[in-house]
Amino acid sequence: MIKLLQKSAQLNEKYSECKIDFEEKEIENAINILIPQSKYSKTKAIPKFDNEDLLIEISQAIEFLWTLNGIQATYKLRQYFSLIENIDYFFNNITEIMSIEYQPSNEDVIKCRMKTTGIVEEHYKINGHRMNIFDVGGQRNERKKWIQLFDGVDVIIFVAALNHYCCVLFEDETVNAMQESLQLFDEIVNAKWFTSKHTQFILFLNKDDLFRIRLR
Repeated sequence: MIKLLQKSAQLNEKYSECKIDFEEKEIENAINILIPQSKYSKTKAIPKFDNEDLLIEISQAIEFLWTLNGIQATYKLRQYFSLIENIDYFFNNITEIMSIEYQPSNEDVIKCRMKTTGIVEEHYKINGHRMNIFDVGGQRNERKKWIQLFDGVDVIIFVAALNHYCCVLFEDETVNAMQESLQLFDEIVNAKWFTSKHTQFILFLNKDDLFRIRLR
């Protein structure tokens, strides 16, 4: 929510529908509950998430801020800034999620996003064949770690998100995420370490559900 508040303040000069009155008492109170350490709050105490009353307060604050016209307008312009995917799903279900009895559903787990950092190695044996699979993070600061895996690669599975045609990079909000993927794919396919004789490439396009939503 803090990212949406920040972007609302930045975008309202160009897009008046994104404007939020941070001096309005109800909005100020919600921000004080949710992010007391932010520049929009006059309170400096950091809340402790250790009791049901506080969880209810936080969920009500998020629910209220999420329904503001300025926040909704800012969210619709998310192609101009990086934002965690599926955040609308969690904000729309915030009361249930912030309940002290909350148990995540399969849908909740699927909607979660965890960045891959470092190198994750898994070993499989299928039909008597042993396979070593390495999962690496795609962020710019993770790519320097890839080179240690470039020897003896049989298959590369390059995963690209379809919905990134209208997203920007987390690391650089001036760069389109799909253009970055295309450039990176070109570099990998044509890298001297991977010849067509020894390495096969699989291009996997995912996030079709989010792609369809963005086309609406």
